[in-house]
Amino acid sequence: LLCCDKEDNGPAQPGIAGKWTVYEHVVDGKTEPAELAEELSYVEFRSDNTCENFSYGDYETTTGTYTLNGNRISVQREGHPLTLKIVDRSRNMMVLENGNEQVRVRRSENEPLFFLEPVLEFGAAKSRIKSLEPRELSSDYASQLHYSPSNVNELGIDYLFDTGGMKAAALYIDSECDGEQFKHFLASRYRYTGEKDGALFYTGLG
Repeated sequence: LLCCDKEDNGPAQPGIAGKWTVYEHVVDGKTEPAELAEELSYVEFRSDNTCENFSYGDYETTTGTYTLNGNRISVQREGHPLTLKIVDRSRNMMVLENGNEQVRVRRSENEPLFFLEPVLEFGAAKSRIKSLEPRELSSDYASQLHYSPSNVNELGIDYLFDTGGMKAAALYIDSECDGEQFKHFLASRYRYTGEKDGALFYTGLG
């Protein structure tokens, strides 16, 4: 969203410290919802004028600094300055303006995600999985739903069905991704139970 790598110019104004995530864009008066990757990303403004930006789509975290003067946030990315005007602001929401585009952001509790976990409602009907799975549906067959990847670490996901509903979910991970970060992410959410034929097996922590 916005972050810079240089220039710390004074104390931050109270009120914007914390994490923020884009939920809408307004361009030439037309409102569009944020894309999934934006909804899973965040920028965190800290009270010491440092900031952290996590991009879910690229699975990349950058850090830097920012300056808030009145209703303007001045940022710098890779040496290029950018100033955003705060046109509306409440405790939990802000509207930021840059030229003819407005970005609406809200307070967030997002954390870095290596991948978006599948919908694991075994036995659920296809209509139920469709209503819960936020990725883009790319194919719909009688016994299978295939969704496009949600970030650079994914290759896609399949849900398999029989007469009893959803029986399996297969999330495909890019072999070029960071294997250690992948294992760390899994270990933080699941219990490792073993490996067979190159496949890693995990169960829930509960």
